[in-house]
Amino acid sequence: MQLLQKLRDSHSLRKVAGEVAELEKQARIFSNSIAEFLAQVSGKVLVCAYTGFGSIPASIAYWYTTATGRQNAVLMSLESATTFVLPYRDDVSVLVFSTGEYSRLFASLQAVRVLGVDYRAYAPQPPDERLKLLARHYGVELVPQSDVYASALLLSFASFIALTGLYKDVLQARGKRLLSHSTEGFTAVAESLVEKYSPLISRVAELESPVLTSSELLEPSAQLFALALAEAGLNTTYMPLSLILEKASEVGKPLVAIYTSAEEASFKELRSTRKGLLEIVFNTDPLEAGIYLTMISLFITRLSN
Repeated sequence: MQLLQKLRDSHSLRKVAGEVAELEKQARIFSNSIAEFLAQVSGKVLVCAYTGFGSIPASIAYWYTTATGRQNAVLMSLESATTFVLPYRDDVSVLVFSTGEYSRLFASLQAVRVLGVDYRAYAPQPPDERLKLLARHYGVELVPQSDVYASALLLSFASFIALTGLYKDVLQARGKRLLSHSTEGFTAVAESLVEKYSPLISRVAELESPVLTSSELLEPSAQLFALALAEAGLNTTYMPLSLILEKASEVGKPLVAIYTSAEEASFKELRSTRKGLLEIVFNTDPLEAGIYLTMISLFITRLSN
């Protein structure tokens, strides 16, 4: 399989790492806008909303904000927010991330505007002028990417950089450690990260139609990981852990569990009931693990083309 060969090729890895470096550089610009918005939000509740794989940066914003305890936050799709929350609350602000689902994005933002809700939205560059005009009309900040993987990673970088800076004095030693990771950047570890996890990716590739599952925190990035593997030619699907546990005996396909070492207890039941469970474990802070998995997905999709 060409992908597996390239995962071990230093020249190929270096080339993609160069793209990661550029995405991280661009993300630092947009992180300032995100931090500015979060610092002045007027609502008691912050809705971290998304379309598509904007769920990854939205999830980072949600979990980080929740961990600080400084703001009540909820995580949901933008369509759900405009249907079930915003019409009935007058104390909310909305942070929106999109990876290019423009019809859903603009229809929902129209509702947000009509309701007079404070919001800030981010999306990739649209493919045509009509959509660019609509983006401008709704005040959407456009990142210079059109690819789902690149835009998801750029916005995830931006979300994390903004949150670590904004709440640097809140989480004590943990907050300082996360801020140092944000300041040092993720590009420096990109190649070694892929080299570390390439043996596990090779093992996933050997499985017949594997089902991927993950912790709740990593669900958005794990879904993108499953998509990257599928687009690389593997017959992978994703299923939430709750459904896996309910129907463990009915899931006859090989299982791959993705989680952080801090979440190990959540997978005890699955490990005890499923022989041959393949585990991909990130020994890092859960608040940044989604970025690492999203980086790996970008490497997979680039190296498989």
